[in-house]
Amino acid sequence: MRTSIALMSYTWKQYVGHRAREMMTHASRWSQRRSLPRLVILPCGGRSLGSSDLRAWRIGGELRRLGWRVTVVPAQCELEQRLRIIRWEKPDLILIQKGRHPYNWPHHYSNKLLVFDLDDADFLDDRQAKQLAACCTASSAVIAGSRYIAEWCSRYNPNVTVVWTGGLMPAHPPTSPAGRRPVLTWASSDAPGYPADADLVRSLVRKLAESTAFEFRLYGARRSWDPQFLQQFMELPVPVVTVPFMRHDRLVRSMSEVAVGLNPIPLEFGYNLGKSFGKVLPYLAAKVAVVASNALEMPQFFRHGENGFLADGFDDWVECTRKLLTDPGLRERIAENGFGDFRDRLTTASAARKIDRILREVLHGVTSTASAR
Repeated sequence: MRTSIALMSYTWKQYVGHRAREMMTHASRWSQRRSLPRLVILPCGGRSLGSSDLRAWRIGGELRRLGWRVTVVPAQCELEQRLRIIRWEKPDLILIQKGRHPYNWPHHYSNKLLVFDLDDADFLDDRQAKQLAACCTASSAVIAGSRYIAEWCSRYNPNVTVVWTGGLMPAHPPTSPAGRRPVLTWASSDAPGYPADADLVRSLVRKLAESTAFEFRLYGARRSWDPQFLQQFMELPVPVVTVPFMRHDRLVRSMSEVAVGLNPIPLEFGYNLGKSFGKVLPYLAAKVAVVASNALEMPQFFRHGENGFLADGFDDWVECTRKLLTDPGLRERIAENGFGDFRDRLTTASAARKIDRILREVLHGVTSTASAR
C-alpha cells in the first residue's frame, strides 16, 4: 500500500511539473515579439547537463539578442506537450540538440525545417547511431562540435559546419593567477567514465608530488561514484579536496582559487575522439592556466607556451604542470592570454554568432559547407 501511494505521489508530482514547465514555456513565447524569425530548440537534457546548458539554453538566450524569437522546450516535456508548443508557436526552424532524447527523432517534426547539433561522439554507440544518422539526413544543416564529429555527420548531410562549444564569461573579474596558491585540478562531469584520463591524472599527481608541494582538487564528485574510484584519488600523496558536481556558471565561480587545470585526452578511449573544449571552458573563464593534450581540437586554439601548454607525452605533462605550479609569473602570462583568447573565440556569444549565420542561411535557402571559425 505504501509503495502504491508513493508511486501515485511521484506520478502526480511529475505530471504537475511537466505542466508547469509547459506553462513557463508558453509564457516565454508570449513575452517575445511576434515579428521576429521563430526558432524552437529541443535540448537533449536539463540545464544540469553541460552540453544542453551551453549549446541549447545559453545559445537560445544569445540568439534572442541577435534578433530571434526563441523557445527552448524543457527536455522533461512529453511528446504531446512538445508538439502542442510547436503547433502554437509555428516556428520557422527547429534546432535539435543531440539525439540522446527519445523524442529528438526527426520524424516527429517532419513538416518543419530542421537543424541538428551534435557535440559528442555518441555515434560510436550503435544504439544511438541510427537516431543520429536520421537527424543528420532529415536536417537542412548540421552543426558539429569538432572536426571529428563533422567528418561523421558529413556521411549523412553535405552541409556540416563546425562550431565549438562556448563558455560563459565570469560574472566578476577573476583573481590574479599569480597570487593563487599552487592548486591543481581535473574537472570532469563524469570522471569514472574516463578511466584512462583518470589513470594519467593520478600518475601525474604522484610524480609531481616527488618534488613539488601543491593541493589537488577533483571536481564533479557525485554520490553515485564507485567508492573505490574515489578512494584511489584520496590516497594520493598530496592534500586532496573533492568538489561536488555543479552547473557551468557555478563551476566557473568556484575555480577562482585554482592555479592549473588539466585536460588529458587519451585517444585510445574511442569516445574521447569527439571531445573538444568542454572541460577547459571553466578553466579559461576563471583564468586558470591550462595543460592539455596536443590532440584533436586543442592545437586549433592553444598556442604552446603562449595561452596554454600542449603535452605530447607523460614527461611533457610533468614538466609543463610543474612550471605552472611553481612559476607565478609564467602562470599569470599564460592564464591572461588564455582568458583573452577565450573571450574572443570561445564564449557562448561567439558560438551564437556562428549559429545565427547558419540558421539564417537555412531560413533563406542558402547552403554552405564552410567551417565556422
